[in-house]
Amino acid sequence: MHEHKFETQLIDEAATGSGGRLPYEVLMAQRETLLRQSYIPSSDKASNPILFFSQSRQLLHANPAALRDLARLSIDAAVGLRLGEIFGCEHKMSAKPGEIYQCQDCNSMPSLRTALAGRQSTETRYLIMHPEDRPTRAIFRVSSVPMTAGDLHLAMLIFQKMEETEAL
Repeated sequence: MHEHKFETQLIDEAATGSGGRLPYEVLMAQRETLLRQSYIPSSDKASNPILFFSQSRQLLHANPAALRDLARLSIDAAVGLRLGEIFGCEHKMSAKPGEIYQCQDCNSMPSLRTALAGRQSTETRYLIMHPEDRPTRAIFRVSSVPMTAGDLHLAMLIFQKMEETEAL
């Protein structure tokens, strides 16, 4: 059994019926399919953070820049997490089934939903960064791109940091 640092929250989510998560073994099979795609080596070399999500909104892959600058987790710990969990959002588990919580500070979920719906977009998003010393608000240009890997339909999010605005 694979466990995340959010394991208690994942169990709570399953208990409230707001889950819809794929089992870890299925995610790993999808990840293997994704990693065989020709665009992965280029994304891994990119200086901007890039995240790849499954249709269940679970992380399948993140490039080194995303792991270092956004997630602050190893890829093994990050696979299977959702966007709010990756960013350490305090509201990550507050949505009821079918409800989308859109925080005024960290509003990148619409970008993910756009790509999963098969549409591309580039929008300015405000995200809370959590470096070791104290949280900082930053402005990013987020490009959401629908992708395929074999018969999988995925979302790729590319984060271009515009500026840090303030420490929180």
